[in-house]
Amino acid sequence: MRQLSSLKLSILFLLLPLMASISWADVPSTMNYQGVLTDSAGTKLQGSQMIIFSIYDDPAAGSEIWSEQQTVNIIDGMFNIQLGSVVPLSVTDFHTAELYLEIQVLKPGSGGGWEPLSPRQVLSSTAFSMKAGDADTLEGYGEADFARSGHDHDSAYVNTGEANTINSTMVAPNTLTAVDLAEDSVEASELADNAVDTNAIAAGAVTAGKIGPNAVGSGQIVNGSVLAADLADGAALAEIADDDGIGSGLNADLLDNKSSEAFADATHSHDFRYINSIGDDSMNGSLTVKGSLSLGTDSGTDNDYLYMDSGTAEWLRWENARTWFQFSDALNILTGSLTIGSHTTPPVYNSIGSGTPISGRMNNSSDLYVRYDIEAGDSIYAQHIKSYGEIEADGDVTTTGNFKYKTPKTFYLNIPACAFVKRNTSNTVWASTSVFKYTSSGTTNNCYAIAPVYLPAGATITKIQTHYYDDSSTLDVTISMVLLRIKYDGINAYNMADQHATSFGSSNDIRNLEESSISAASIDNQYKYQLEIHWDPTGFSQMLRFYGARITYTMDTVTP
Repeated sequence: MRQLSSLKLSILFLLLPLMASISWADVPSTMNYQGVLTDSAGTKLQGSQMIIFSIYDDPAAGSEIWSEQQTVNIIDGMFNIQLGSVVPLSVTDFHTAELYLEIQVLKPGSGGGWEPLSPRQVLSSTAFSMKAGDADTLEGYGEADFARSGHDHDSAYVNTGEANTINSTMVAPNTLTAVDLAEDSVEASELADNAVDTNAIAAGAVTAGKIGPNAVGSGQIVNGSVLAADLADGAALAEIADDDGIGSGLNADLLDNKSSEAFADATHSHDFRYINSIGDDSMNGSLTVKGSLSLGTDSGTDNDYLYMDSGTAEWLRWENARTWFQFSDALNILTGSLTIGSHTTPPVYNSIGSGTPISGRMNNSSDLYVRYDIEAGDSIYAQHIKSYGEIEADGDVTTTGNFKYKTPKTFYLNIPACAFVKRNTSNTVWASTSVFKYTSSGTTNNCYAIAPVYLPAGATITKIQTHYYDDSSTLDVTISMVLLRIKYDGINAYNMADQHATSFGSSNDIRNLEESSISAASIDNQYKYQLEIHWDPTGFSQMLRFYGARITYTMDTVTP
């Protein structure tokens, strides 16, 4: 067992090296401790040693007040450490009258464990000098005998920063003079009525800016004291108009130095060169407009007309509700080049005629945009006819180009199961019902079958699907499909699509074998096309059925 030399064990407090780093008012949170550590034979230990230092309030048992663990460097049995360097010592740790220091040393070897050295060491009274940093009394006076450094007084005193604390009861009469008042600190609300008389106002101190609106009435003006120089421009005329109404009965000879002959009456008519707002609204001669001519500037649904000759059958009308011009059927339009509406997209729609065709033929070298009907007795010639509705013709419609859809349309070619004919020479029976086919018997289960594909020229194939059915719990079927393009002489077949699938387990629904990646998908009718399937079941059964195929394709021109 190790033992600690009691002759060398002592508790030394912070000495000069530590004292140099603190002020006299500070109390250190560490204590210097020196000791000598030997083993049971009295041999002084060397090297690094783990030691636990603890303070108790009893020499043998009691409560632990403080504890820390340090790695101590031992030289020739001697060590010197600072208690509190790991867990700082607190002033509150030394309120107990008697304290004892216990030391535990980590045993060497794999067994380990901590060995306490006994007896515990009594801390000398010098350690309690740490308590001096927090005295209970000051010159015999306790805490309740002193005020805090930051505190407020009672209502008899004015505290720093306290607002509105001085009232009239604290100020002796006539002790405040003008020099005691800040500028603009006295307002009207602080003055009693009639407290300020003329003796308190300096001459010239009251200016217009200090007089409120309408504050001075006739009762405050001495008769005859207002002269012409005191009136603003126009003020006298405004007062006359206010009292007597417009005109005030004055009849002047001139207005802006002009006599009455220079002016027209408010209601009058002009001569024949002008259009009057009253009467016939008519004029003789020609009308030349160099600027803008506004027709019916009112908003709403009112319609405005330009009538031809003296009747009302021939007219040009502006229809406000629809914002367009319309021509009457009786009005002929004779022009070399007629532009109607706009060539923008979407176009501005317009109309020519409203029932009876204007002429037997309408020729247009560019685009013609019409909202409603175009009627012609003979023909319509145009480089481009665009319709957002239907085009109807009682006769033939001919073109040197193609009739095209605005966007390609999607079509479907359905090939029934009965169209697929067995092509191999085996004795397998390729049986048929009204809607499906199956292999019913033979020496081999599989069967190769083909069906012709007829699609219009220019069609683009986008998808191929074959439909099959497996409702057998014991048998499965593998189906393959191939779309072939063959030259007219039957040589050099080209594989356009190839796909296969195998069914597993029974199902009561029809399954799809689908292929959307098509090579050379555009149909060229210089070739022949056929769809071939390989039907390869694991046995003969009517529960394994082939239902045919469907080809999806698009067209951008009208099918010939």
